[in-house]
Amino acid sequence: MCYFITISIPKTGIKFAQEKIPREIHLSETSNPSLEGLLPKDYVNFLVITGGCSCDLFNEDDLEANKEDVIKKLTHKYKKKGWTENKIKKAVSQSISNSSTGGNSGLRDDLKFFLSDIALHLKEIRIIVHWYGGAVDQEKIKTKESPTISPYELRTQNIIKEIDTIYKIKG
Repeated sequence: MCYFITISIPKTGIKFAQEKIPREIHLSETSNPSLEGLLPKDYVNFLVITGGCSCDLFNEDDLEANKEDVIKKLTHKYKKKGWTENKIKKAVSQSISNSSTGGNSGLRDDLKFFLSDIALHLKEIRIIVHWYGGAVDQEKIKTKESPTISPYELRTQNIIKEIDTIYKIKG
């Protein structure tokens, strides 16, 4: 159905993150039992979204290699919402152009900058991307961990490319 990016941040950093988030990106507190046990107890999970999901913020593969698949997924999603064909075409076109990270997979640049900034300030955050087929708060997610990455690596490289991987960003 849709990609959702979940970030886990210390409770003490919620206000800072909310103040620093780019205007068109939103944080929505979330809870999923599959993720709760994998995180420190003093952390809170937030979905990072534009509109109702994170599809504009993440490319799993090279955009050119999977452009048709992305178009099909987005078209299906918007049809389920009851959108008109013209509105769907415009949204899909905009999503494709907005989500391009120079032909690379990974997170959109403005999101990488935001996440690296808060990781520097909060000392540590965690990020996971998942393609949800069901309810965000109920879907079972099998995860693996990546090596720890620095905020600088997050900002300058397309390291976050895989779904269902918990990326630990440590400043």
